[in-house]
Amino acid sequence: MLNQILQPTFILTVSVMPFWIAFRMYTNKKLNGYFSYSKELLLALFIIYIVLVLVITIIPLPLTTHDAPVDKGLSIVPLYRSITGLIETVSTELQWSSLRNRYIINIIGNIILFIPLGLFLPVLTQTFSTLKKVMLAGFICSLSIELTQLLFWLFGMYRYVDIDDVIFNTTGAIMGYFIFRLVVHVFKDKTLQSLPVGGMR
Repeated sequence: MLNQILQPTFILTVSVMPFWIAFRMYTNKKLNGYFSYSKELLLALFIIYIVLVLVITIIPLPLTTHDAPVDKGLSIVPLYRSITGLIETVSTELQWSSLRNRYIINIIGNIILFIPLGLFLPVLTQTFSTLKKVMLAGFICSLSIELTQLLFWLFGMYRYVDIDDVIFNTTGAIMGYFIFRLVVHVFKDKTLQSLPVGGMR
């Protein structure tokens, strides 16, 4: 499973990075040679993160036609599938091993997946300096992923489309923003002076 994620992430990153480096060199040249290693490192990490999200959510497209009933490939009732799944887990598996249940993994995984987004955005640009904007960005990004998966599903490529993913992804982005604000509050002038907080060009 891990290899299925890391291998395409590495390939896509290696493919994208030359174009990104060329773009940044051109941009920096237009900014009168302005260059910051910390900013470029953060941008590179953000690009790698975006590639990783795409690999996990979009890129691995199984070319198997869904043969399940139509309603089992689509969940549009908020939290219904997750809550009923958790209730079923607790009622039938009263043991710690139930933590490995796919519903719990799905909830935690979707939250963790978008925490970096809530961290990166306010650091990279002042445009996302508020919770409202970070939350909106997380929602739009997650919704775009689900709509893409829906499109693939409609054309017969298996993808489970779940509105809960949007909710948990957005929650992750919000948590990432609060972690960012906590770091700013705790370290204030000590550490963040060297970081391009809201100052990425």
